Amino acid sequence: MRSPLQTRSAVAWAGCLIAAFALIAGCRRQQPATPSTTATPENAAANIQKIQSMLQSSSAAQSAVTADAAAYAWDLFIYANWPARTDVRGEPDLSKAFGVSGPVVWQTWKTSQDTYVAPGLTPVPWDQGPVVEPPALQADMIDGKVLTDKNGNPVTYEVRLNQDTFSYILSRKLYTSAGQMQLLQKGAQPVQFPDPSLEVKAAWRLLGSGDDPTHYLTTTVQYQGVVRVLGLSGLHITSRALPQWVWTTFEQVENPQTTGVNLLLPIPGSVQTINQQMQSALAGTRWAYYRLNGVQTAFLQNADAPPCPHNAKATCNANTQIEANFQLSSSCITCHSLASIGPGGLRHGFWNYKGGDQQGFVGNPPPLKSDVALDFVWSMREAQ
Repeated sequence: MRSPLQTRSAVAWAGCLIAAFALIAGCRRQQPATPSTTATPENAAANIQKIQSMLQSSSAAQSAVTADAAAYAWDLFIYANWPARTDVRGEPDLSKAFGVSGPVVWQTWKTSQDTYVAPGLTPVPWDQGPVVEPPALQADMIDGKVLTDKNGNPVTYEVRLNQDTFSYILSRKLYTSAGQMQLLQKGAQPVQFPDPSLEVKAAWRLLGSGDDPTHYLTTTVQYQGVVRVLGLSGLHITSRALPQWVWTTFEQVENPQTTGVNLLLPIPGSVQTINQQMQSALAGTRWAYYRLNGVQTAFLQNADAPPCPHNAKATCNANTQIEANFQLSSSCITCHSLASIGPGGLRHGFWNYKGGDQQGFVGNPPPLKSDVALDFVWSMREAQ
């Protein structure tokens, strides 16, 4: 059953958001707010703290995502993209409004390169090292191909882990292949991340001719010896609010024009509705140029994700920047359920080749057999 959220007007939603800069969780659980043109740092701080508290509570997060997965996805988006403190890793800056310039919370999380270090090394603890690091970019998509934009530049990628995800990997010594191989020993403790664990995968474009940087979350990097501005074009946010995690994907709405890739899967009506409400509420900020494509919480029936074209019982979820070439067989939840390590350090494959075509697995996953599951966290394949 859908929550009462779906029956509320965009005006009421915008009023709730404007009144406190942002809080989907509060709007969903309370009576519609009266639209207001004023806001104070105090009520903004109170509302982002409510989202943060919800995400840290197993029962509250599970209740929220069960009540309305699309609204929970926007909660994640608001929290992860809130302006960050630059003196403490992973904390929102309660003195700032949503949408102001500067690094956001997830940009202060540990990168996958910080986590999966060379053999013989130990990752630098969470509270040590630079709080804000530029992205360590990878050019290949998961299928090994490179997506280029209208200016001929590659779209690049990074993965970041919040404190719960990072600390669990550190505590279990799962940051190296050798550490993960210990999971194959008889009696080894299964991998089970804490419920507040979060991970993001971001897609970045090199902004150039014809791009408006005010439509993007931006950062700067050294690229081929020149300082360049990057714009966020896609963002997966995953949350362990459920045992099979919650799989959300957002992208910048101008991607068809800038990268030439259209979304091939329909966005469910419930998701379109909340997107319209959020984009209206966020008008005047960079975040008005982002949308939610879908949410998966189960292998088969998902109200907020479209059915897969070649398997109507399963649902798919795709981002044009991250799964550009296999959108019609992209199921985040099924793919990540195959995160594993097997004898000899081998990993389960991402693909099946039915009819000779490279396709992702959708619906109920195939058995892992002798492999040991890594609790849906495929970033662990980066371990050396």
